[in-house]
Amino acid sequence: MEPSWKQADVFPIIARVIEAEYRDHQRFINAQEIATRLLQDAEGRNLVEAAREHQQEQQSLEWLASNMVSWFSQRITVGESDWARAFERVKIDGLWAYKPTTAADQ
Repeated sequence: MEPSWKQADVFPIIARVIEAEYRDHQRFINAQEIATRLLQDAEGRNLVEAAREHQQEQQSLEWLASNMVSWFSQRITVGESDWARAFERVKIDGLWAYKPTTAADQ
């Protein structure tokens, strides 16, 4: 079965969300915040809604957004993501949190 969404489509939006949230808050942005902001981003929400339409057992939009962020993190963890160089990450209260690696230069 085809996946309901493509990492190449979603990951750049997740990266943009992290960068925007960092600009606003100047701190690490945790996975839950990223998922919430993904649903508030017009392009992100469209991709999450489209993914939901392609599922047999439809999950909530919040679950899907969180799953997308989890995959973003997983690809970095296993060393299969070009995004690893773009972000620093730490675990805060059990959740991965991110900020741009160029944050010190901004």
